[in-house]
Amino acid sequence: MTAPPLAKWLRYVWQPTAYLLLAVVMTWPLAIELGTKFPSDTGSDMLVHEWTLHWLKQALLNLQNPFFTHLIDYPSGVSLTSHNIAWVNFGMWLPFTYA
Repeated sequence: MTAPPLAKWLRYVWQPTAYLLLAVVMTWPLAIELGTKFPSDTGSDMLVHEWTLHWLKQALLNLQNPFFTHLIDYPSGVSLTSHNIAWVNFGMWLPFTYA
């Protein structure tokens, strides 16, 4: 015996609808401003990663050590060996800087 057409439709639609509702609830302030705002947090690591990507590009193009910079704590400089460098993100970002 086959299920009625409405039951088949509900079987395939309820899960995506539940996940969409959950996503709206979890991101509620963003959900109502999605077309007018860009989701970001300028007070956290976003600017650090932007600086890191810029520094890596400059260091590698000028054949400098990417793990040491004089731009922080000038004139003595600082080691970046324990700095969080996102090499995969850098590899994906670099081609777009020349576009």
